[in-house]
Amino acid sequence: MMGIPYFMNDWCSPLGIFTVVAGKPGQKSQAAHGRYIDDQKMESCMHYLNKKRCWIGLSALFLLLLSQGVWAADRLAVKASIANLRNGAGTKYKVLWQVEKYHPFIVIGKKGKWYEVKDFEGDTAWIHSSLLGKINTVISTKSKCNVREKGNSNSPVVLRAERGVPFKVLKRNGDWIRIKHADGETGWIHKSLVW
Repeated sequence: MMGIPYFMNDWCSPLGIFTVVAGKPGQKSQAAHGRYIDDQKMESCMHYLNKKRCWIGLSALFLLLLSQGVWAADRLAVKASIANLRNGAGTKYKVLWQVEKYHPFIVIGKKGKWYEVKDFEGDTAWIHSSLLGKINTVISTKSKCNVREKGNSNSPVVLRAERGVPFKVLKRNGDWIRIKHADGETGWIHKSLVW
């Protein structure tokens, strides 16, 4: 007979961990403290222990992802005046397009200091992490979006934004967002016009 480490649940001593001396199948097994345990209860305990190990493994994976700082749906924005979007994680990869300051992205992956990102149109590319920051921004999703002096539809239009123009969010008031463009222009835009 051999001694194996074994986890005992509520039907055993509250100390929890014992050494069990295993018997033949169908027999009762003897715990080190002299109490006999039938095989069915032992199997039940082993199932409980395996579930515990699974949760410990998932917790370790969670902590690993947390240490990497990458989360699906983490929204970041460009903090540089211009940023290159590439087809791979590195400067040796081709530049697909460029974006201006405040352009928002959803982070969908990471490789070293490079983020794989998705934009408001669903296009994906890679950008260096130093070009992104946690900035509250929006981007116009329609052509000729009215940006108004105040947060209501009766207020005068101060500028019209084409589709794909990014703005920094200064304030929110109901369905209206006070925004600022990288060139300094400010105004209010309805939330239905931006992403």
